[in-house]
Amino acid sequence: IRASFNASEGRIAGIDLARAIKPEERREISGGETTFSELNGAMTYADRRFQFNQVKMIAGLLRANADFALSQEQVSGRISVSLESRAAAFHTALTLSGTPQAPVLKK
Repeated sequence: IRASFNASEGRIAGIDLARAIKPEERREISGGETTFSELNGAMTYADRRFQFNQVKMIAGLLRANADFALSQEQVSGRISVSLESRAAAFHTALTLSGTPQAPVLKK
């Protein structure tokens, strides 16, 4: 199965990208949530596993791009996050791992 998706005004439970991008935040982050205004990308499903590619998310000043895989047992992938305002700019690359019930972000 192959599909594209587009969602607006939602939230992703289990990961807090705004917290993860902060320079003072610890190297491994879990829990929280990310509220977004736009989320879109491409998805394939094969062998009981979802593969998400070219995922783009907008959440206020925060922007993220991701590619990740999701099965019943695990989640894995990479997320590039940026936050830009007049006062400061932050950019970081994160690794996504863990389970769908308890995802973990690592710097």
